[in-house]
Amino acid sequence: MRSIAGLLLAVALTVAIVAAGFGAFNVYKGRNANPQLAGKPFASPTAPTVSVKTHPPSPAPPGPTALPVTGFGRIVVDGASRHVFVSSPRSSAIVVLDLSGHIVRTITDEPGADAMVVIGSVLYVTLTTAGAIDAIDTKKLSRIRTLTTGLVSPMDLVAAGARIWTTTGPCAHWSTQLVGVDLDSGTKHTFTLPTESLLSYCAAFAANDRTSNLILAWSMGLDPAEISVIDVSTGSPVFVLSAREERLGNLEDVAFTRDRTRFITASGAPYEFDEWNVSDLNQDGVIYPAGPYPVAVAVNANGTETMAGGLSDPNGQDVYEYAIGWPSAALQGRHTGTTGNQVYSRGLAFSVDGSSLFVLTGGQTPGSGIVTFNVIPASA
Repeated sequence: MRSIAGLLLAVALTVAIVAAGFGAFNVYKGRNANPQLAGKPFASPTAPTVSVKTHPPSPAPPGPTALPVTGFGRIVVDGASRHVFVSSPRSSAIVVLDLSGHIVRTITDEPGADAMVVIGSVLYVTLTTAGAIDAIDTKKLSRIRTLTTGLVSPMDLVAAGARIWTTTGPCAHWSTQLVGVDLDSGTKHTFTLPTESLLSYCAAFAANDRTSNLILAWSMGLDPAEISVIDVSTGSPVFVLSAREERLGNLEDVAFTRDRTRFITASGAPYEFDEWNVSDLNQDGVIYPAGPYPVAVAVNANGTETMAGGLSDPNGQDVYEYAIGWPSAALQGRHTGTTGNQVYSRGLAFSVDGSSLFVLTGGQTPGSGIVTFNVIPASA
């Protein structure tokens, strides 16, 4: 009995020694897996001094966010305040979100809030049913003042030269005029649009950099589209170019490339996103294939230059993305909508760093459905 007990004790000790040996081998191998430690003598381990900083966890991006409004106007992303502004003319409100898609605040009592532009720390918004432009602090998220009044159904808004520019006069009555508004005084300067530009029917503007003196405008709602380049460097608009683009039926959205020498169009037909030269308003030959029906386009301002295009298509892929100037193959696309929840016209924007794409979807008929804010990863 004594010999058996001794044998069992010896076996147990052997197993313990072998196990300890393998443990030491694994630790040693792990150290030398780091090339900075290779060849250095193996020292007895000592407990490292660790400085731990605690941070509150970042909120995870939500799924599709239902906004507390009915109907979509425009989307603007502000890098300085890191806010996304989504307007709703029907709800007379502006929903403010963070860059992860969480609702921060809803600014109410903005009658017919529609087109928007950010200059410095101020968000300017056209009030289509109040005939005015309001100025809103992008950090305090409250109204600063009403910049100007007396506009009739102001539609679009763009910054160019020393002013912001909008329209006065209802669409589809051939009475629309161009209005330049001084940012300090709010004084309006009204100009009659040339008949040949067709902008007096209903004028829309491509989003612009305030440092530019050019406005790219088109006749919203006409088929084919008429596109114009307007120089406002002197304070009075001068039409540099105007061309009827027979290829573009029902032009919905336009986005400049980063160098601002080209622009990309989203129109109901053809089923693609076409690239054009600002210098002569001719196509440059680059075509980004898609499907029916293109309604929105955006260009990434940071990182790899890509374009994103949105379709009003309830059954298939409705968000396309391509490398600018290289449409040999589409980057990863998405399907965000449903039969009753489709991409809105002019409802795309990239995040500040270009890592995300914001897509606005919802019901397309007046008064129908809730607006949905989608955050999806942009292609690298």
